[in-house]
Amino acid sequence: MITLLRKVYPKYEGKELQRFFPAQTVAAIKSKAKKLGIIKEKQRFYFTPEQIEILKRDYANTDNIVFIKKFGCSSCSVYNIAYRLGLKKSKEYICKNMGTNLKTAGVAYRYPKGHIPANKGKKMLDKIYEKCKGTMFEKGHIPENYRPVGSERTNKYGYIEIKVADKNRWQQKHRHVWEQHNGTIPKGSNIQFKDGNRQNCDISNLYIISRSEQIHNNSIMRYPNEVKTAIRRVNKIIQLTKNQ
Repeated sequence: MITLLRKVYPKYEGKELQRFFPAQTVAAIKSKAKKLGIIKEKQRFYFTPEQIEILKRDYANTDNIVFIKKFGCSSCSVYNIAYRLGLKKSKEYICKNMGTNLKTAGVAYRYPKGHIPANKGKKMLDKIYEKCKGTMFEKGHIPENYRPVGSERTNKYGYIEIKVADKNRWQQKHRHVWEQHNGTIPKGSNIQFKDGNRQNCDISNLYIISRSEQIHNNSIMRYPNEVKTAIRRVNKIIQLTKNQ
């Protein structure tokens, strides 16, 4: 079994591994492999155009282990290429492997239309209420993480956000400051920072710009023709090196 584990563990995952060791759980197989120092293969597998066509044609209704044996790749390689190609297993395949009927799958666990909950209109029993009331929120309870209107925070993009109303309504501070001084921001426009500092929301540091103009300013179109040609060539070289 250990010899077989050394052979199959680097290439297979999850349920595919369990087919070689039906009496063991996936967790037990992984634990044994870790103790023996067996690791997964890290070499990337490159699919040929013919193999990709086979996957596109058969992936929906074929077990992955068929592709693994046919192509000599790992299960991770099959999962990854399927994800990149947008391939998914069909409902028929999933139901067949789960041992359920496609039309009746899950029906037994659903509430029928018009179902009335057993506790509808019933008051909680006093003895149950006494057990639960210690952990119940009282009327008017304010959560510990409540932030009052006017609170500020910084999002993952570095913009300051300000709470403008309860029920968790937040707005980017630079847009809020602009609207306080100049009214509603027209549709298709953005507010920018003169010094490039997203933390500096003083009105004197803000200016309005249309999105089309902003896109133009951020693209290579703002450069002279010689510079644009150089940028395109550099990008093409970078792309070529990535594909090798």
